[in-house]
Amino acid sequence: MIATIENAFRKVCQDLGYESNQKFNFPTSEYFADLLKKNGFTIDHIYDFDRPTP
Repeated sequence: MIATIENAFRKVCQDLGYESNQKFNFPTSEYFADLLKKNGFTIDHIYDFDRPTP
């Protein structure tokens, strides 16, 4: 399912004249919060939702 989304995203980018080589990623809440903080964001709340991927 993720590959289908990535392929569709890549196709839309190409159709609009952009190049997309970036893979989607799904970091943990903690990792994403740390990344945001390192880039100047303040985190008041962060939530993690279960996703239906195997």
